[in-house]
Amino acid sequence: MKPFHTVLLSGILALALGACSDSDAPVSVETPASEAPAPDVSAPTAPVALANPASDVVNSTGVLGGISKEEARKRTLIYSAGASHVFQATNNLLTLGEIERREMAGIPVGPIDVLDAEVDAEIEKLRSESLAKNPGMDFWQQVESMGYTKESFQAEKRRHMVLVRLFFPPEPEEWPLDLLKEIFGGTEQGNLYDSWIAGMPDQLIKRREAGEDYSLDTMTKQMFLLPQVMRWLYSTATIKEPFDGLPEGTALSVNGNTVSTDELMDVVEPLLTPVVRERAARWLELRTQVGAALVAQGVLMAPAEAQALIDEDKKEYAMSPISYEQVALQVMGFPSMQIFKEHFQLRRSFGATLPSPLPLETMKAHAEKRTQFLGDGKVNAEVILFSALAPNTNVFPMDADSFAIQESRASEAAAKLADGVTWKEIMDEYSDYPDAVPGTMPGAPQPKKGRFGAQSRNPLRQFLGENDYMDFLQGYSIGEDIFFNAELGQPQGPIQGPFGWYIYQVKERTAPAKALDVENDERQIYLVSDDYLSRQFLAFVAKLMGGGQ
Repeated sequence: MKPFHTVLLSGILALALGACSDSDAPVSVETPASEAPAPDVSAPTAPVALANPASDVVNSTGVLGGISKEEARKRTLIYSAGASHVFQATNNLLTLGEIERREMAGIPVGPIDVLDAEVDAEIEKLRSESLAKNPGMDFWQQVESMGYTKESFQAEKRRHMVLVRLFFPPEPEEWPLDLLKEIFGGTEQGNLYDSWIAGMPDQLIKRREAGEDYSLDTMTKQMFLLPQVMRWLYSTATIKEPFDGLPEGTALSVNGNTVSTDELMDVVEPLLTPVVRERAARWLELRTQVGAALVAQGVLMAPAEAQALIDEDKKEYAMSPISYEQVALQVMGFPSMQIFKEHFQLRRSFGATLPSPLPLETMKAHAEKRTQFLGDGKVNAEVILFSALAPNTNVFPMDADSFAIQESRASEAAAKLADGVTWKEIMDEYSDYPDAVPGTMPGAPQPKKGRFGAQSRNPLRQFLGENDYMDFLQGYSIGEDIFFNAELGQPQGPIQGPFGWYIYQVKERTAPAKALDVENDERQIYLVSDDYLSRQFLAFVAKLMGGGQ
């Protein structure tokens, strides 16, 4: 989950740069199957020390695919901190490839020369929109916090404008309708091309003749037209990332055009705060240690086998309003599909050590233990956040140990609570949760300074910044303790979490709204089985890394 306050501006920047893939649409986080719970604990504990460092012996087993530890380190940084830049690099190569394809086929490419003044005008629109919606945020500071210089941001905006003009030139007569018919399914009944796209040029021409503005509005382009174009470009391309077996020194390949690891590292370097580096190092260590343990048990599947299972899972989303990638990135919290696939490989490989199918008694016992979550129970909790994020950019700072600073604040607040200062007073003085997040949709849940109200497990964890990715990194979950274990009315913490340090208090738990039937209901059988796998896998990881009970 993105930190509070960054959601609005990062969304604006995503629109500015054409980051309109399937993963960018809003999704619900209510479905229990979409998150893998953390190991059972009576209370969260601090992160455990890592076991023995990754060795060349581990690499020789195939856990890292035969690449060096240094290459693996760089790729982990690129596909965690720099995932958005990988996406931009991919889009750039796809755009250049489309231009080359048309030139070779003798097809007009359209007016793709973009003037500097046009780029500056578009960026000024974005800056003004950002300022109007979030006056407290500095636009260019936020751009820099995402790893762009002013010049590189201008270059990305230019690339995006070229992409738009390739498919939707400013003059409606120049639209490549034959190609748009292919992209928008012109041969299928009830398709978007016949019902919408085919008539758009005439509508724009009428507006032009009437002396009106006839340019496409940003929302139509970014939310409806370009996503379909990008899906077409991706579907017709051969895109390879490290999980697909790229050789040492190569981090991305698009239709045979490669981008070197060092080239992407140069782009990502400005994003590498101490926290980012630490989390990437931990991810790589967990991956190698857990992978080596699974190799020792003879169950670690090859990347190709994992990819085949992913492709099979994707079929369930063929008619869904959300995509498989959206669940992986937005709900489960993985920074990129590369990182998701690495985790998928480990988790599903571990699944081979469990009985299949699970014995009925095991299913019943797990369903009873987890019914508060799987049966849609709720918890009313209040959480004080001591945010380690820089207030002007809402990213982790480069030049300070912000977690240590906030640990001191959290300890100070805990001492005051112990001395009799009321919970309300401490919460009002210390909590860094905002009352509301600017720019969110009407009716969306708001943090209310940490007074969340009654929440299901997944929305609660979203407020905390927790997800499958952070569960794997941290080895524990504050949300799990709040939802299942913490004593009512008793302050808990301080404990370190994704955004900083937390002190929390459970006010009330609401009983599950539905019963679980693991004998006859196929959907519930799947949910309980999947949740059991997640719990067992994370308990296995915790024990392996020295934190098991």
